[in-house]
Amino acid sequence: MADNEHWLVDFSSSAAKTDTLLNESDHLSLLLVGLTGEAGSVLTELKKQRRELEAYPHYRNRLVEELGDFLWYFVRVCETFEPRSICRLQASVCLSEHSDAALVDLALQFSAAVTKLAESIRVNSLSREQYDQAVSQVWYRLQRIALTTRIELSHAAESNREKTVSRWPQSVVYRTLFDRTAVRRSNCLDV
Repeated sequence: MADNEHWLVDFSSSAAKTDTLLNESDHLSLLLVGLTGEAGSVLTELKKQRRELEAYPHYRNRLVEELGDFLWYFVRVCETFEPRSICRLQASVCLSEHSDAALVDLALQFSAAVTKLAESIRVNSLSREQYDQAVSQVWYRLQRIALTTRIELSHAAESNREKTVSRWPQSVVYRTLFDRTAVRRSNCLDV
């Protein structure tokens, strides 16, 4: 993995800590359903942006969220099926490859790559080489989408981490209820 991709390993580590599906007997299958579902959410946002153009002002924020959610499932599937496989991924798209390729075509290529990966894992028909190739195809297409939409995948991952922590904090801190303070004050006045 390239030095500038260490964020993916860090994100994978934090995602593992928030995997609430871990103890399920069909853990990998649930992750695959989540992966394909989130890929669909990315495609939906790309379609809305293409269709609505400037009339869809929330596009960028929604796409960052969906890319972050996809990344969460992607790293969980990769690490569950083949531990440490995230480390073998490389930044396979360089800025010189960036083009304003038809976003719809990129979206369809991404969808096909995700579907192929999920189905191959589901039927357990992959050698390590084939697995690495399938994962690399998803990763490559995801990077192309990110470049085309000018969204940093590391930013999407960080946004997902923040969202996850806000929804499922590591520790719960109970604050004094606002009406508790009012009750105590009123008791003092009654004395």
